[in-house]
Amino acid sequence: MNTEDNDMGTLGPRASAEFIMTKAKDVRIDLDAARKLARHIHEATASNPYDLKAWKEAGLHPKEMSDATVEWIFVVDLLNFSFWSPTYQVEYEGQMHTGYWALCACLNRALKDAVPITSATFYASVSREKLKEVFRGHNDSEIPLFDERLNILHQAGRKLLEQYGGKFSNCLLQCGNDVDKLLRLVTAEFPSFRDQAVFEGRQVSFYKRAQILVADLWACFEGKSYGEFHNIDNVTCFADYRVPQILAHFGVIIYSETLRKLLDSGALLQNEQREVCEIRGATISACEKIRDVLQSEFRSPMNAILVDFYLWGYRRAHAKEVDATTPYHRVRCIYY
Repeated sequence: MNTEDNDMGTLGPRASAEFIMTKAKDVRIDLDAARKLARHIHEATASNPYDLKAWKEAGLHPKEMSDATVEWIFVVDLLNFSFWSPTYQVEYEGQMHTGYWALCACLNRALKDAVPITSATFYASVSREKLKEVFRGHNDSEIPLFDERLNILHQAGRKLLEQYGGKFSNCLLQCGNDVDKLLRLVTAEFPSFRDQAVFEGRQVSFYKRAQILVADLWACFEGKSYGEFHNIDNVTCFADYRVPQILAHFGVIIYSETLRKLLDSGALLQNEQREVCEIRGATISACEKIRDVLQSEFRSPMNAILVDFYLWGYRRAHAKEVDATTPYHRVRCIYY
């Protein structure tokens, strides 16, 4: 979504980032650092190409390109938000998982236990007690925003049952391999994907979860079948709290002294707060610049999705180092 959403008059993520950065007061982008990071990514992936197949290589992601996998991806991205927690861990098949992988572990564990967590018929009316069982954590730890997750599943399941035959795959079929149509459908029909804010009097959007839903489908299905989109490069990176953290770690996005102190303090910020919009807008804009350098200077095929995947994975692999030196912005919300 490069320009305004014709239905809502809302700037799409790329245009939103451009607008935000023209007005930003507390966040800026260091272009030299962006070029250096692009070179780092190029060198790191030169001998071991980083492509969309990397998605399925992750241990807890499904391997089959099937209708059932479409529904798994939809449920995962319905719930793909707010994992930061000092205590929440999930044990699955002898390993302990945190963050996003804890969510994947919960879904896979439920399916293994014959709980149909990816069926709209089930999750449209799943009880609080049953969902608590699905999301049970190690040592009775609880997933953040449990009530919001329960409500989102109920709302989405009912919508699928009422209008789409109980299958998210039917939503895909309506969109004709068009990213923009799918993003409009998802953000219109499933309100929890409507990741928007007002910044300097303009309605802006980031659509983290809606865009990662598209990206996960594209990556899992290797650009074919349910993952075939003729305009996949319209997707930007996914402005969450970890990608800006790694960009700040590499010096690509620079915070004002005031904002850095606020982040260092661990203060809980509000999602539509000006500083948060600036961080998220800068994240998208910085990844666009990194992608441009990769493609123009290094002839890399990496798009913004793969840049995001790489950066997110890098932070996971270097979590102790990054977390010790670079704060992330703390927001409790359903959007990321």
